[in-house]
Amino acid sequence: MGAQSEDCADNLSEPIFLGACRLREAACEAPAGDDEAGEDEGGDDGEGLQELAGVTCNDAVCTVPEALIESLLYASADTLSADGTLLSAHYTSLGSQDGWEVSGVVAGNLGDVLGLQNGDVITEIDGEVVDSLDAALAVGSLVVYAESVDLGIVRSGQLIQRTYERE
Repeated sequence: MGAQSEDCADNLSEPIFLGACRLREAACEAPAGDDEAGEDEGGDDGEGLQELAGVTCNDAVCTVPEALIESLLYASADTLSADGTLLSAHYTSLGSQDGWEVSGVVAGNLGDVLGLQNGDVITEIDGEVVDSLDAALAVGSLVVYAESVDLGIVRSGQLIQRTYERE
């Protein structure tokens, strides 16, 4: 895991994965070189995410190469952590969860090539509200092999729709 919280001692938890998406309430990474030896949490061979450059986005529609989708579905926790794109629970001012906030987006990583921005809040997947981990997992299990997936994203207070299609 990598440093994601300013105060790791307060909230250290293991990441939760939804298909290829890393979900977290609070996650911290151990200092560099503090990995547990011999731990293998996934099916990839350590080559990292494949074909990130092959994603194309035009306005509200992104085309995602099949090779990237397969790479994500079988990636290890270490590979997904190395990418840096994270989803964490987002809460309203009244304390109820209303979606999943995107963070860790930098030039060239998964969030970037998918057209996401730090601070985006994913509120819907294929029209289903994802306001809890259970809701996100239920929808995620249905769309993981879909030909296209629609996301409802709140960006700077405005709801935008983005569609991701398999190439």
